[in-house]
Formats: sequence, structure tokens, C-alpha cells
Amino acid sequence: MVQDSLTETSFRKNVLNLEEGDIAAFVRKCVKDRSLSKVVGHLNNDMLFGTHKERREAEEALHRLGFL
Repeated sequence: MVQDSLTETSFRKNVLNLEEGDIAAFVRKCVKDRSLSKVVGHLNNDMLFGTHKERREAEEALHRLGFL
């Protein structure tokens, strides 16, 4: 369970740490390697079940990716 939390945290942090100009390339890469649904799924899970901080960060990450 601890590993899952670390992985989910890294999804939020990775997206939030992207430079503005790198977001489109990140999304293209995720589409190409079929990992976009996994990334968005983890962020959605954080929005639904995370702590206040996790929800806020996940919302910001989804917004940066263009899903909110």
C-alpha cells in the first residue's frame, strides 16, 4: 500500500513539476505509450479519496493537463 501511495504522489508531482511548454509533449508521450488513462486514473482517485492536499494537487494537475 505504501508503494501505491508513493506512485500516486509521483503522478501528481510529476505533472505539477512540468514546465508549461512540456505539457503537450508529456500528454503525447502518455498517449503513445498508452499510460494516459493510468495517470488520469490516479489523479481522479486522488480527487475522490485523497487528503485535502492530495485533492488540491490532483485538481491542479488535471487542470494543467487540460482535463478540468
